[in-house]
Amino acid sequence: MRGRDLVAALVGGAVAIVLAAGVAWAAIGDGGVIQGCYDSGGNVKVVASLPCPKGYTPFQWNQQGPKGGPGPQGPPGANGQNGAPGEPGKDGADGVSVTSAPEPDGANCPNGGSEFTAVNGVTYACDGAPGSDGGGGVGTLADLDGMPCQLPGSFGAGSAHLTVGPSGEVTITCGEPKNLNVTVTAHCTPTTLGGCTANRAVVGVATGINSIGRCEAVKLTATDLVVTTSCQYTFAEGTSITLTAEVPGGKSPDWNGDCSAAGSSTVCQLTMDDSKAVGLDYD
Repeated sequence: MRGRDLVAALVGGAVAIVLAAGVAWAAIGDGGVIQGCYDSGGNVKVVASLPCPKGYTPFQWNQQGPKGGPGPQGPPGANGQNGAPGEPGKDGADGVSVTSAPEPDGANCPNGGSEFTAVNGVTYACDGAPGSDGGGGVGTLADLDGMPCQLPGSFGAGSAHLTVGPSGEVTITCGEPKNLNVTVTAHCTPTTLGGCTANRAVVGVATGINSIGRCEAVKLTATDLVVTTSCQYTFAEGTSITLTAEVPGGKSPDWNGDCSAAGSSTVCQLTMDDSKAVGLDYD
C-alpha cells in the first residue's frame, strides 16, 4: 500500500490506521506526535520511536495541528437591560422666605421705595429722584410742520414738512411744501343689467418704499359717461415720488399733466421741485 492510501482517524486517545488489507492501532506518543513505518508492499508499523526497521520508510503526523490565527470580530451583541433606578436624592435646604412692603419717604429711602425682609436681614430698593421738567417743547407732533430747518448740503434754510402715511408712519422732510394734485378718471362699459364693467382706476402715491396714499375713481352706474376723483398731497421741496397707475384689464394708462412723458407706462417718477398736477385716464 502506498502512502497516499493511508487515512488517519482519531478515536478517543488512539489512532486507527486504515490499510488495504486491515487496521493497525497506535498509541499517541509524547507531544501528540504519532510515528509509523511502511514498506513497499503497503505494510504499516506504528512505532513508539524512530528509526524504522530495515526496509521501512518513516512517517509521522500530529494529533493536533498548529493554532490558527484569530478569526474576524463578531457583530456587537444586543444592548443589555437598563439598570434599576437609583435612590432618590436628598432634599435641598429650605429657601429663604422674603416679604415686601412699601417704604415711605424717609431716612431709608429719601424718595420712597420698597422694603424686603428675610431671616438674614432687611434690604431696601429705593426709587430715584424725580426728573426735571423738559423745556421748550413744541407741543404736538403736528407743530413740527412749518418749523425752520436746514436743507441738506449748502442750500440754506427751509421749512420742515410732516407727512403721516396710511399706517401711521411719520415722515419729516426739510424744504418748502409743494403740492401734488392728482386727477383720476374712470369710464363705464354698460352691462345688460344696468351696471358697469372696466370702471375703476387708481393712482398710488409713494416716496421710496413708503405708501403715502391712493387716489381712486370708480364708476358704478351707466347714467354718466365718466366719473373723476381729485386728490391733493403735500411734500417737502425736492422729494422724489413714485406714481403707479392701476387700470382695468386690457386697458392702457393714459397719463397727462406733469406725467405726460410716462405715456402708457404704469409708473411715473417725479421730483417735487415745484407744485405738480397729474392726470390719469385709460384707453
